[in-house]
Amino acid sequence: MASAKTDDSHIPEIALSGEPSSDPRVVFATYGCHEIFWDVTDLVKKLLRDNPVFGFHAHEDVMGGDPEYNNNKTILIIFEYNGKFYYLDQLNRSPKINTDSLIEAAKLEDALTAYGKHNPGEDPRLF
Repeated sequence: MASAKTDDSHIPEIALSGEPSSDPRVVFATYGCHEIFWDVTDLVKKLLRDNPVFGFHAHEDVMGGDPEYNNNKTILIIFEYNGKFYYLDQLNRSPKINTDSLIEAAKLEDALTAYGKHNPGEDPRLF
């Protein structure tokens, strides 16, 4: 599995699809810790397409291995929803990730932005 680049040598193309969608559309996903992150975009798209309601737990058995043994991993999913970009990040083995959890992450960011609690793109859990 390829590592996600942390420098400017490869920047994934992330662009709005043109038509706002009522379903989240994954544009990039990465899984790992410290300096070792794997690009799991295609895998996450497949997991959500195959199980939109049931979803999946982000852990080494599902994500294709263990990028760094004996350390907590994080999954970061950047997605488009209703014509805007959002993200969801969580530790491995946290609650299941499904279509509803992506929608809830978008609603939380929109609500906090509307109430002036954070700037878009900042982690709303820090406030």
